[in-house]
Amino acid sequence: EELIEQAKSMFEKLSTLPLLEGEYECLGIGSTQTVQFKEGSMAVKKRVCFRRLIDGTRVIGSDLVDIYMCEDGVADIYMYFYDYTKTGELPMLSLEDAFDRVKDPDAFSLKSEGTGFSGEADLLTVERVKLLFVNQYSDGCTILQPVFNLMGTVENETGKAEFSSKVIAIPEKYTYTE
Repeated sequence: EELIEQAKSMFEKLSTLPLLEGEYECLGIGSTQTVQFKEGSMAVKKRVCFRRLIDGTRVIGSDLVDIYMCEDGVADIYMYFYDYTKTGELPMLSLEDAFDRVKDPDAFSLKSEGTGFSGEADLLTVERVKLLFVNQYSDGCTILQPVFNLMGTVENETGKAEFSSKVIAIPEKYTYTE
């Protein structure tokens, strides 16, 4: 917690830069770098993550400020930004339509480690929904893609697991597949 507070203090100092205009949120410690010894290991550096918000919604992708903290304070700062172009607004896919596509999403991940779950789902239960802005990671990309992230549990006779189903929130008439 002390390292997070130190990183927040450093971020406040950095926020005077024109580059850091806008809203950000601290996601806490993102990773820990350790050194292994015969007797055990020791943490030498921790990464505190800050992510950009646009209209209160987190940007997923390359827009970030990572402050690496060590025992002596700040060890390194990594910043990466895109200057997004306002391209106007497209109509959004309704949440109801996103629910209809939960079994046929644009991306799907299953957290099945240790649960014994395998095979096809008999039941998907959506418990949480988030709207995200996703940068498509291409150099020079200036468009954020809205994505519904539907999260919950998946079940069949082999067990139960958590899932994440991402549905692009742009109506299909505006998209195409290569």
